[in-house]
This record gives sequence, structure tokens and C-alpha cells, in this order.
Amino acid sequence: MASELVAGGRRAMWAIDGSGDNRRLVFGAHAIAFADIASVRAEEVRDRPVAGLILAAILFVAAAAVIAFGVFEADLRTRFLIGTVLLGFFGVVGLVEASAIRRQRLFEVTFGLRSGGTARFASADRGEIEAILARLRADT
Repeated sequence: MASELVAGGRRAMWAIDGSGDNRRLVFGAHAIAFADIASVRAEEVRDRPVAGLILAAILFVAAAAVIAFGVFEADLRTRFLIGTVLLGFFGVVGLVEASAIRRQRLFEVTFGLRSGGTARFASADRGEIEAILARLRADT
């Protein structure tokens, strides 16, 4: 399977189903009739998902500070300093990991439906988005 992905032989994540006036676009849990599509908007989304890592790092450092405060000010046993070092290390590693993450690029197609709702198809492969847009243009 890995060699298929490298060679580009993977199957499309969407399909055109039906024929005539009953054609519909199928992807994920969505099955949208062509007649229900009011608008199509394609865009590139760049994101750097580090919020969870930064939150975890802050929580680890805060827990380390609370334990250190307990050892130095509230007369807890000094063996709890091991927990301070360990939690502090996790916090620092989380910040280093968050700084190493690069931007991720996704391509999205948002379908506006006649009912007022929206459906979104996203892929990291620009060619897949271009293929779905070309097929929609050819079929409508």
C-alpha cells in the first residue's frame, strides 16, 4: 500500500454517483445532488496547529511550579523535586516541539447548498481538488 501512495495510485476520496438528473457528488458522509449545489468556492488554507502543544507545555510547567512551591515553601518532601524536574522537562520539550512544527497546507472546496447549509471537502492534494472542480464544471 505504501508503494501505491508513493506512485500516486491511490483512489479518489470522492465520486460522482447516478446518472442524468439524479447525479450526485459523494464524499465522506455527504451525498449532494448536483441540483442542490448553489455555489462552489475553492481556497488554500495554511495553518500551524500548535495550540494544543503550547497548552500542554504551559500546564506541565505550571504543575512543576506548584510542586516546587510545595517543596520549598510548604515543607513537602524533597523527593517531589523529581516530579518538578520531570514535568518541567515535558513542558520544555513541548515548547521545542511546537516551535519545530511547520505550516501545513490544505486545499478546501466549500459547497453552498440551496437549503442554506454548506458542505466542505478538504485535501492536502491540490490535484484532487482541481479534479473535482474540473469534473463539476464538465458535468454542469
